[in-house]
Amino acid sequence: MQTTSPVRLEQYINKDGEIFDLSWCNWEEPIEANYRMYFIKSSHVGWGNKTYTVFITKKSYPNKKDATHLVTSYVLNKIKQRLDMAKDGEHFMFFTPLNYEGWALI
Repeated sequence: MQTTSPVRLEQYINKDGEIFDLSWCNWEEPIEANYRMYFIKSSHVGWGNKTYTVFITKKSYPNKKDATHLVTSYVLNKIKQRLDMAKDGEHFMFFTPLNYEGWALI
């Protein structure tokens, strides 16, 4: 699987003062794929890396620009909420279908 080059987002400081560097990239899907796959990576100096995977159906978001905007805004905010709950390097693993919008966060 080939992905795009990572794009640095920002540092996020959770409610406990832990600092995470955030970045994203996406899978360069074949034309016949009916979904787009994005990866948001959080890096913590002591806890290491955690990658969140996002699937977005092309039916719900046919325009790649709109799918990317969803990932880098709404989904990113959901990840920040999860980082606020992270303790001692433990991140919650979860699956979130939301409003049947055609995306899920793992």
